[in-house]
Amino acid sequence: MPRGGARPGSGPKPGFRRRAVVLGLDGQRQEKQGGSELPPAVSEEAKEGLLVAPDWLADGARGYWAIWAPEAIAERTLTPATAAGFALMCQRADYVAKLGVRIDMLGPATQDAVPYLSIYSNMSQKLEVSLGKYRLTAFGKPATSDKPKAAANPWAQVAAK
Repeated sequence: MPRGGARPGSGPKPGFRRRAVVLGLDGQRQEKQGGSELPPAVSEEAKEGLLVAPDWLADGARGYWAIWAPEAIAERTLTPATAAGFALMCQRADYVAKLGVRIDMLGPATQDAVPYLSIYSNMSQKLEVSLGKYRLTAFGKPATSDKPKAAANPWAQVAAK
């Protein structure tokens, strides 16, 4: 006798949607309504506010904000809701740069630099993760493909005839 109800992980997976073919009264496929253009993630007023770093950031972190904010806005990842995390990422980048200068000053092969090297390694890994969250670093493959994707449904060509 089965007990316990549905199992974790059973059922439709996230992102799974059945796609229906919509036919008009004449029996022909109807064109998709609406454009493929995504609406902007933030309004123009909010975008102008996001291009300016918060007052509490240090000067070095403000420099990173000025460099990365336009790119993150273009990627639709910097919004008013994510600005606090973005500021911490810029602050972390400033710390990593300052640690790198300190390590270079001491000499990476010296015993004095060993504590700084472990902190630098940890902070740079966290910075890389943060850059990935805002889509500011490469993720191993191109964002767009030069060749078109093959039809997901091999019967789509038959249905189009």
